[in-house]
Amino acid sequence: MKKAYWQTVMNVIKDSDVVIYLLDARFAEESRNRDVERLIKRSGKKAIFAFTKCDLAVGSRINLPSDLKPFVMVSAKNFHGIRKLKLIIILEAKKRKIKMPRVGVIGYPNIGKSSLINALTGRGSAATSSQPGHTKGKQYINAGNFMLIDTPGVIPLREKFGFKHIQLAAIPSSIDADVAALKLLEENPGAAEAYFGIAVQEDKEETLKEIAIKKALLLKGGVADINRASKLILKLYQEGKFR
Repeated sequence: MKKAYWQTVMNVIKDSDVVIYLLDARFAEESRNRDVERLIKRSGKKAIFAFTKCDLAVGSRINLPSDLKPFVMVSAKNFHGIRKLKLIIILEAKKRKIKMPRVGVIGYPNIGKSSLINALTGRGSAATSSQPGHTKGKQYINAGNFMLIDTPGVIPLREKFGFKHIQLAAIPSSIDADVAALKLLEENPGAAEAYFGIAVQEDKEETLKEIAIKKALLLKGGVADINRASKLILKLYQEGKFR
């Protein structure tokens, strides 16, 4: 499946006049995909670096890579930076004398590509989901002055699952929610516990059980539903409820 995704991304870069390379403003360096960057550079296509979810990064320290320019800070939620991004695309098309430029949108799974496309078009053209890999194939969407190409999110072929995937909500489908939640608890000791008002324990599986019980996430017989508790803390973390 990964190889099929990569073939799609390579085709999108090839078919695009301009490429929007989407990154997470909260985790700028972690959301960089060096394999994609190499593909864009080799293609010689114009790249616009869009740092999304900037509304969630407010109040926190933002360190943007100095080598990624031109860049735009955007938020599909409140439309921050969307007008500027449109203007850059239109000006680039005029510079190249292209009447209807094709604009590819690429980045990690769940980075916000479909939400950005909907913000650029002003309508629900691209389906959105909180699940990585929701976009199944290449889609062409008319944005008025340009044509957008939506793609599935791609994790580098040789990249192993780690905490950065939890930060980016790009958890592979092969990784169970409880495995990711345990990793989150280990990497952010005390954060989830403080949010839920429970004691910090060495055994993080016990922590998951306590959270499940406190939030009444129970199976038959009053057994703690670890899977639902895991999904809950992952969701809350992504919403910026605790760090």
